[in-house]
Amino acid sequence: MGQIPKKVDLPDPSMSENVIRELIEMLTKYSMKLADVINGDMRFEENINSYIATVSDTGSANSEFTVPHTLKRTPNGYFVISNTKNGTVYDGATSWTSTNIYLKCSAAAATVKLLIF
Repeated sequence: MGQIPKKVDLPDPSMSENVIRELIEMLTKYSMKLADVINGDMRFEENINSYIATVSDTGSANSEFTVPHTLKRTPNGYFVISNTKNGTVYDGATSWTSTNIYLKCSAAAATVKLLIF
């Protein structure tokens, strides 16, 4: 996909009809490229500044485990995408950081996939 221009100069009112027509054509092409990006060329985690993490073993039931992430900021929350056990994932007692979140799971030895945002 080609580069999308970051700045478009507005036409001078004295511009010819051909120049205005070219500008409209350029804006139409820009809008179509933007729609392509939004509708298909963007991964979910790129769209909302998130990180998908898989924890292969949450440890003992109700014990805190660490989930590293690469957001470079303290996350706002998480969604559980999948959980192999019949347990609830919930916040641990340790404060989250720009590199880790701390969670607990009510079931032992679960494998969980999380969307951290």
